[in-house]
Amino acid sequence: MKNIILLVIIIGAAFIAFNYFQSSGGAMPEDEKEIARVEENFDGLAKNFKQAIKSTAVGGLDTTSELDAMLIELERIEKEVKSLEQTAESQTAKDRLNGLKKKITGFKNKNGI
Repeated sequence: MKNIILLVIIIGAAFIAFNYFQSSGGAMPEDEKEIARVEENFDGLAKNFKQAIKSTAVGGLDTTSELDAMLIELERIEKEVKSLEQTAESQTAKDRLNGLKKKITGFKNKNGI
């Protein structure tokens, strides 16, 4: 019984530590935290964009204003990526920014933006 309780405590501690370091609370440099935040913003925007397009196609809803706001947000994200490129210090940060730029370009090409 003691072994089971000890195992549960160890697994719980490992899970908490894993989440702490994955959620930008760990020893991640500041520029990489900013990049992670911008990536999360872009991923959310892409998800909402797809949902708005689906709503238009399926239900015939007018999502023009939503899509316009998303395009403005996309422009803001692109400007933020360019700004972060100028201040990125580590190679890891530069690589993440290049990956994010490719994701944005792919998203724009796929959606005809």
